[in-house]
Amino acid sequence: MGQEYAREKFVTAMSSLVSPGDIRKRLEGAYMSFHPVQAKDLKSPEMAAQYKVFMSRLTAVKASNPQQGHLHATLDQMTEEEAGEIAELMWNLTYDLLTSPTTPLGDDRSRILPLAHSPGRHGSAGHQLG
Repeated sequence: MGQEYAREKFVTAMSSLVSPGDIRKRLEGAYMSFHPVQAKDLKSPEMAAQYKVFMSRLTAVKASNPQQGHLHATLDQMTEEEAGEIAELMWNLTYDLLTSPTTPLGDDRSRILPLAHSPGRHGSAGHQLG
């Protein structure tokens, strides 16, 4: 499908992520927007690795009930802090997709403010999702 498709899906996911409500419900809504994306859709190995990290964290718990699925089993056991960390990982990937030279915004990163209270990540704005 490609990186433009991934960018579109992650931008849509961000609208779910920043809406009001419990962070776990917002993560579920965001997941529904981007779950068709695969790591191979991302051109950069770094972005593919970012994607794999938060996907594995979102689906880490095996469902005891096959109808529940790994996402819901994981979200049911997730703390708000863990959910916030995953939301930040999602935002960081979305930021990278939006500022990648293959997107319409090109390298003009000044239009988008990064979320980065993690050391070594796009600055240190100190903002948190969740």
